[in-house]
Amino acid sequence: SPLSGLLVVFFIIQLIGQIPATLWVLFGEERFAWDGVMVGVSLAVFGLTHALFQGLAAGFIAK
Repeated sequence: SPLSGLLVVFFIIQLIGQIPATLWVLFGEERFAWDGVMVGVSLAVFGLTHALFQGLAAGFIAK
């Protein structure tokens, strides 16, 4: 059915979206000898920065 095709596409897109975070974990552990907590902190800082930019700067730039 058409819905199952869309679900497959959605699943693939979501799977691809997880690749950068996974690579960041591997890179941080290998390059900087980070543990799980430090990788989590770095991803949290990235997420907060991303949210602030979307909430504040993107609206300002769009105007």
